[in-house]
Amino acid sequence: MLYGIPWPTCALAAGLCGASGVLPDLDSGSSVIARESAAFASAIAPVLLLERLQRLGISYELTLLLGVFIYLLVRFSLAVLLRRFTHRGILHSLLAAAIFSGIVFLLPGENFFVRFFRSGAVIIGYISHLVLDELWGVEYHRFRLKRSFGSAFKLFRRND
Repeated sequence: MLYGIPWPTCALAAGLCGASGVLPDLDSGSSVIARESAAFASAIAPVLLLERLQRLGISYELTLLLGVFIYLLVRFSLAVLLRRFTHRGILHSLLAAAIFSGIVFLLPGENFFVRFFRSGAVIIGYISHLVLDELWGVEYHRFRLKRSFGSAFKLFRRND
């Protein structure tokens, strides 16, 4: 609010920061995070399309039908697509952080600064998860690195 950003935008950015902190674990198979994220995405997707459908002049009944269709499509396809096309760790990367931040930036907003503010909150939450994972990749009592150390910030994968 110090920079003139409305409090609802600040609250939304805080929620996005917290939610993006769990996104790197989205590809962990049949985890609770993956299941709940699919349920949340399916509920929010029709809401994000509501204004656009109203601008197109679509009737109330057709808007409701499209909302239910989009809900069911996202709810029952997102989890399947994640299991099929991701492997453990593909979302544990800086590239995935940039992609999710870009998606949030492209959502409708009042102006460039507000959209940048929201996408920055996503980057902060996402990278904080990666940093904490790296900190857990060190055995401090033995002063040695675990095998997983460095995996969160890899920019490419070598073929071994």
